[in-house]
Amino acid sequence: MKEKELEYFYPYKTDKKYNYRALEKKFQNDKNYNFENDPYYEFLNSVSKGNEKLAGYISDDLSTWSLWNRLGRNIFSFSNDLLLMLEKTDVDDISFDMFSLPYDDFYLSLKSLGLYANSDNENLIDGVYVHLERSEMEAIPKSERDPKMRDDYYEPEYKLLIYFHFVGNFENFVKEKPDEVIFDEEIKLSWSYGLAFPKYEDFITVGDAIDQEIEKFESQVYQNFPQDKNKREKIINEYKDFVDKTIRVLINSLLYLSQPKEKINSEQEFPQNLPFNFNRKLNFAKTDKQKKKIEKKINETGFSKILYFGNNNNRNVNEYDESHRKSLHWRRGHWRKQLFGKDLQENKLIWIRPVLINKTDEDILPKGHVYEVKTN
Repeated sequence: MKEKELEYFYPYKTDKKYNYRALEKKFQNDKNYNFENDPYYEFLNSVSKGNEKLAGYISDDLSTWSLWNRLGRNIFSFSNDLLLMLEKTDVDDISFDMFSLPYDDFYLSLKSLGLYANSDNENLIDGVYVHLERSEMEAIPKSERDPKMRDDYYEPEYKLLIYFHFVGNFENFVKEKPDEVIFDEEIKLSWSYGLAFPKYEDFITVGDAIDQEIEKFESQVYQNFPQDKNKREKIINEYKDFVDKTIRVLINSLLYLSQPKEKINSEQEFPQNLPFNFNRKLNFAKTDKQKKKIEKKINETGFSKILYFGNNNNRNVNEYDESHRKSLHWRRGHWRKQLFGKDLQENKLIWIRPVLINKTDEDILPKGHVYEVKTN
């Protein structure tokens, strides 16, 4: 392991840098709270030093981290081989009803892929926070409705709504090129996007949703730079490239997580290098009672177990090897639906894994595995 896990996984790294947990605790315990002494405002003002875009970036980072922290602190780490295969699988025709996420909020590590947020190859993507906006997908209970209002007012607006907030070493970019950082009305940054499937819209595929997202971004860029065509084109092209390089591995990772547990190769462990010698104490715990007591203290300290996928013997914290990708050729994978069951009323999602072809011997093709995701 070349990098400590508490520094490798972004939620722990950014918490250590800005001490988010202490800030959250201070806010919760401040009985004399008012707008003038808002701890968040004081914090953002001190770290941004008057840079409005930097304050927006850190504010967004903090709010995303806080949501992740409140909703379970779940972290998923895929083996590099599995991520590479997922990246090489097409997703445009994937429909919204194929997703069945294990949690409403979690962090997915992508660092080992060596993806960069922009073309200058300076801002490495660490990973992505994934948030399922369930409140926009469920009807408000009748007991909470105003009887004077029509029922359709309380119906869900979306069939599916997922936000993706990518994170990494972006702070220097914000400092050096603040005019290229785009905010929309929800204070999202240039390296965030989502999948929105409105209830009364016809489009149902990932490709449809991404087209809508890009149109929305283009509109926002035009509002920011109505007179500067060259800058608009540069920022929009960077954004399209960013979406294109991340969408496949992201969507396929979510589909992989949507599988039944028995189809997934995974292990769950606390990260290494925990404070207060927690790892050592766990190793020397003699009884289950002692172990559970230590695990409770670890959770109370702000840490949780990480789910590792794809390779039980090799944690996904190694350096990315660019030469590996250059020496191989992939035959792309894809997903397809297959009807089954009585009167073919059920369907299952079949993953045809990409096939790796060695350029020095293209006649030898390793056989791919097939994973099934059953949906009703």
